[in-house]
Order: sequence, then structure tokens, then C-alpha cells
Amino acid sequence: MNGDHDNAGPPTGPFTSPEERHRMIELRAYIIALKAGFQRDPIVYWLEAEQHVDADLAQARKSQEQAAAPTDQVGDPPAQERRAA
Repeated sequence: MNGDHDNAGPPTGPFTSPEERHRMIELRAYIIALKAGFQRDPIVYWLEAEQHVDADLAQARKSQEQAAAPTDQVGDPPAQERRAA
């Protein structure tokens, strides 16, 4: 593969390497093609799979970011109330 496309697509985050993303797309494209009876051009299946995988990875990153975000402890007034006091 040409190095020009190594960084193509959305960032994969700390837990998904470009190689793993590629394998995920490959498997998803095969499943889509299998369900469709291999009736279309393979690139169509690849592009569809790429959209699904990238959406899944983006959602996973969003969930990780939300889980890592600091939260107020129970009984602790919200940050705005603390500043106003």
C-alpha cells in the first residue's frame, strides 16, 4: 500500500491501530457482500463497510472521552455553584 494513504480517514484513537481498522473494514465488507449475494462491485462493499466502521470507532472514542471526563462527586455542588459562592 502506498504511504500516502496511511493517515487517510478519521483518527483511530489509542486502542485501534490503522491495521486493526483495515481488518475491521475487510471483515465488515465481506459480511455486507455475503448478505447481498456478491452482486455489486467489491469497492461498493468496502466503502459501505468503511463508513460503518468509522462511525463505530467515532462512537467508541466519544464514549471513552465521556467516561474519562471529570465529574462532580456525589454531594458536591456543581462547579458553577462553587464559583458563585
